[in-house]
Amino acid sequence: MYSATADEFMREGEARGKAEGKAEALLAIFKGRGLAVASAHRRRVLACRNLKTLGRWIAAALTAPSVSAVLSAGNRSPRGTGGRRPRRSS
Repeated sequence: MYSATADEFMREGEARGKAEGKAEALLAIFKGRGLAVASAHRRRVLACRNLKTLGRWIAAALTAPSVSAVLSAGNRSPRGTGGRRPRRSS
């Protein structure tokens, strides 16, 4: 039997794993398309934990002319959060 804390840790771990997988897929798309990825862009992609943002970036990466275009296209997440929205305090 798991506690609520254990369940939360499991959900966070699963979400992190999904985000890491999407980030790696995005980098693979860039590589496959022959798009150069600056180290700052690579760090930004790998730091992002927002699945919706990563999904938007993956869709954009299929046709975008550059990595910069992908990371700026439809990016509604605040800068400096790795694509994550800041937590609200209760």
